[in-house]
Amino acid sequence: MILCMRLLAPAVFVMGFVWSGYSNASPQRILFETLYEAPPTRDVNGRDVPMQPVRLFYEERGFLPAWTTADTPVGLSARGRVVTEFLGHAKREGLDPEVYKLPAQATWAETEIALSALLLRYATDLQTGRAGPEKIDPELFITRDSTDRVGILRNAATVSDLANFLETLPPTAPDYRSLRQSLAAYRVIAAEGGWHPLPDGQTIKPGFAGPELKVLWERLRQTGDIKTPQAPEVYEEELVAGVVRFQRRHGLTSDGVIGRQTRTALNTPVGQRIRQIEINMERWRWMPPDLGDTHVFVNLAGFDLRAVRQGKVVLNMRVIVGRPYRRTPVFSDRISYLEVNPDWTVPYKIATQDILPKLRSDPSYLAKNKFQVLTAGGGGAQVNAASIDWNRYSARIFPFQLRQMPGPTNALGQVKFMFPNKFAVYLHDTPSRDLFQQDVRMFSSGCIRIAEPMALAAFLLDGNPAWTVNTLKQAAETGKTKVIRLKKTVPVHLNYLTAWGAADGTTQFRDDIYGRDTWLMAALYPVKGE
Repeated sequence: MILCMRLLAPAVFVMGFVWSGYSNASPQRILFETLYEAPPTRDVNGRDVPMQPVRLFYEERGFLPAWTTADTPVGLSARGRVVTEFLGHAKREGLDPEVYKLPAQATWAETEIALSALLLRYATDLQTGRAGPEKIDPELFITRDSTDRVGILRNAATVSDLANFLETLPPTAPDYRSLRQSLAAYRVIAAEGGWHPLPDGQTIKPGFAGPELKVLWERLRQTGDIKTPQAPEVYEEELVAGVVRFQRRHGLTSDGVIGRQTRTALNTPVGQRIRQIEINMERWRWMPPDLGDTHVFVNLAGFDLRAVRQGKVVLNMRVIVGRPYRRTPVFSDRISYLEVNPDWTVPYKIATQDILPKLRSDPSYLAKNKFQVLTAGGGGAQVNAASIDWNRYSARIFPFQLRQMPGPTNALGQVKFMFPNKFAVYLHDTPSRDLFQQDVRMFSSGCIRIAEPMALAAFLLDGNPAWTVNTLKQAAETGKTKVIRLKKTVPVHLNYLTAWGAADGTTQFRDDIYGRDTWLMAALYPVKGE
């Protein structure tokens, strides 16, 4: 640290703290003068160093050192050594260890202050992430409680078991810990030279024989998808099973056939997979530290929903998310009620962009799908659709509101799950059941269609004896709309993860369907010189 402009006044008032009475040569005096000179305001990545809470921390403790002995020669105290060891874990957390290194040549006071600033930077990066999500993607609406920065330093300086306290700073979510294990495993592969790409060539199907099989066998062995001791001469049985395991881990059609998509996934460099793991660890730092004992978690990039109770996944189902031009946003909320046999008031954009073109070519579309036409605005009067010349209207001029009545053709199916929000996004059933068989499921206009709505309804209504899967189905069969409010709202988290550690110990990867990995990668790993 470069320090200048020493404070020479014998009594100084700084932020409510009156300095007086200490010997000019005392550690407190030296620390005080060093602290209020000119420490760096930026770290090696150009980010602000959080000096304000550091100053408050030392004011609280009367400018006594927390991490150094102030002896000659200068040395770290036992507590300071624990902190520096903790900072050395940055690489394990997918962070750059260079950012959290102490200055090579410094006085004891400079070392003392730097260690506080570095600990605070590291703790903040672990708890809330290095990059603000809203600055990276306008469709990320994640809010985290601000970190109690002074409290972190205060606790670190006073707790009896400092090492245990510091280990509570990274996210404690099992998914984050799983990614941390995956990161270590893939770094071992990288240190051993990574893997060789499978040469371009014909589609590989069972019965194939050729030199490519040795490359394939070695590639699958490195990531634990196969454990056979030597490469086979023919593509069959165990090697096919290994490819199927690999395909499942990457969200690909698990047919054992190596075509373009599977070959691309196999040939993705290990360094790219490491970066993918690291940026998804960053996403977990943005998440609320407590998802809720009971909660619903939707992974948009994985097309997957899981319902969790007391830390255990009790439901797992496929979902359909928004198209690339109508991306589903990322946010957390609370499910407060569900609706059996819902009607659907069509959003203006969908009415004019999706349905209006159909009406121009098929005026009977509304009647066939049980739509009502109302005048626009609250309490609109019903209009005879047959009297309307739809060719007269456009996205700019459309004085109507469309409402689809409950029934087998209703776009929301038999039940919808509501967590009222500014995005008008919710979970719902769908009559288009065949779409769940697709591997890539981006077919909605932003809302999330779920494969097993009655099972999710029963999960949310657990503890309410009036509602079971059977009674829910009976209510649906009546055709009447029924609103069921939850006795206790349930947290729902819509997130976007392209890498995660699965319950079976495997590392899962998915394609960056919305381009959000690209944006986050650019923010966290900017090209030097730009």
